[in-house]
Amino acid sequence: DGGTISGNNGDVRGGGVYVKGKSSSFTMKAGSISSNNASYGGGVYIQGYLNDRSSFTMSGGTIDDNSATYEGGGVLVFEGTFDMSAGSIKSNKTTAQDTGADSLSNGGGVCVDGNSVFNFTTVNF
Repeated sequence: DGGTISGNNGDVRGGGVYVKGKSSSFTMKAGSISSNNASYGGGVYIQGYLNDRSSFTMSGGTIDDNSATYEGGGVLVFEGTFDMSAGSIKSNKTTAQDTGADSLSNGGGVCVDGNSVFNFTTVNF
């Protein structure tokens, strides 16, 4: 187990990893996702469809130094489930300038949006 996903650029979604589709899943047990960039979900972007969620399970590894313009510098979950039991999410960021009441820059580490669920235990942010 392990490996590295690093130095990638997603024009819109998922600079490092993009999981899209009905009941699609991604499991991370070790390794690193680092120095990736996208408008949404710099490190990891998980996208499901209404009642048919995509999922991300993280039980180890590191997601660090990723950036997103708008949401989810490290991880963005939209209509999905993120279960995190171990590992580290650190030094991620969003870069858009805030313009007042409606912030354009959300979730430097993790952004959970659109009726999504984030379950975690024993984590480091």
